[in-house]
Amino acid sequence: MSDEPALSVEIYTDERKAEFLLSNAVDEQDYAWAVGEVRKLGIDPNAVPHRRPTALPPTERPTGQ
Repeated sequence: MSDEPALSVEIYTDERKAEFLLSNAVDEQDYAWAVGEVRKLGIDPNAVPHRRPTALPPTERPTGQ
């Protein structure tokens, strides 16, 4: 048997966590929450390269029957 681990473990930096939170927000409310979480990490959200959520089209609702 080898002394090496079977799987490598990735450890995320706070900056990588911030990028993940900001880029994976699904709407403006979720993005605002992510910005707050990133600030809790002590990171300026504007300094993190990320994609802001695009406006989602309104859900089509069926008309009355």
